[in-house]
Amino acid sequence: MMTSVKGMLRSLYFILRFPFLFLIRMVFPVDSVWPKEISHILLIRMDRLGDLVFSLPVIDNLRNAYPRAQIHMLVSPYLKDFAELLGDIDQVIVYEGFKSTLNQLQENHYDMSIDLLYDYTIKTALLCFLSKAPIRVGFNWGKRGIFFTHQVIPQIPNEKSMVQLHLQLLRELGVPLLVTEPKIELAHPKDKNCRVVIMHPGGTFPTQRWPKENFIELGRYLIYRYDTKVFVMGSVQEKSLVDSIVSGIKNPNAQEVFPLPGELVALLSGGVLFIGNNSGPLHLSAALGIMTASVLGPTDPILWWPIGDKHIVLYKDLSCSPCSKAYCRRHQCLQTITAKDMIQAVTPFMDKV
Repeated sequence: MMTSVKGMLRSLYFILRFPFLFLIRMVFPVDSVWPKEISHILLIRMDRLGDLVFSLPVIDNLRNAYPRAQIHMLVSPYLKDFAELLGDIDQVIVYEGFKSTLNQLQENHYDMSIDLLYDYTIKTALLCFLSKAPIRVGFNWGKRGIFFTHQVIPQIPNEKSMVQLHLQLLRELGVPLLVTEPKIELAHPKDKNCRVVIMHPGGTFPTQRWPKENFIELGRYLIYRYDTKVFVMGSVQEKSLVDSIVSGIKNPNAQEVFPLPGELVALLSGGVLFIGNNSGPLHLSAALGIMTASVLGPTDPILWWPIGDKHIVLYKDLSCSPCSKAYCRRHQCLQTITAKDMIQAVTPFMDKV
């Protein structure tokens, strides 16, 4: 009942806001004639790390299609260091307020602007439109498609992943899709340490986080059975959670790590196994070619399953999931996945290592 009410209110919000979007579209007319040559491309990716990782095939395919074009990416300050690691991005633009950012975008005279946001919020679509690029593409959530010359209606067949949804934007433009998996090739790859396992107990919302007691039990097992080093990583905001897990493991082989964004790739690429929740570091590990084992709770498995064939995912297909809720009193989807379940899942891989 609550879900249907929320859906009705959201639909009403879309209807009410459309006249304002239409007015903006009329007040600021933008030339939409296809240019003779695509020489400057803007990608807008201002959300989270996992979203950036899942849009890597878009960057690769654009580079293949337009090898001489300048490709710029607009990101939030948090994603700056990650985006600068991507060799096919010629310039990273950091969002520093709407007006100043828009001035910078308009000075670059883009031929094509792609809004990668799979959501109904307006800001990125408006930046895409006001960049004055004659070719503009994005998802038509909640009438925001009015700002694009090429709009993709969000449809999610069962076989779709978030990567494939992003690639629909390029398909709408007729760009060949030669790359379909996110991959990061490091200029100076780091040797993997077979005795290092990285655990990440954090997540954007509480419902995405596996109980910390399971990480403690798992960490003790890995150290006892394989004499591994277990790096428990997190952001500074997750310090209390990381500290409690490391102190609960009670072994000097368990260490807490709080990598800065620019240090995260080096940390992940040096481990032999990543264990954690469905989050940005999980998908970054997968793109780096690291073996992963993760738990999936309220998140849509069709969209957010790690890409590749060497990843373990523990998921309970309950009647209430996926719910995409940020908070849940019962939290059965993750509460019913035990540490023993994860131990049984990762043991064959660790035995080989």
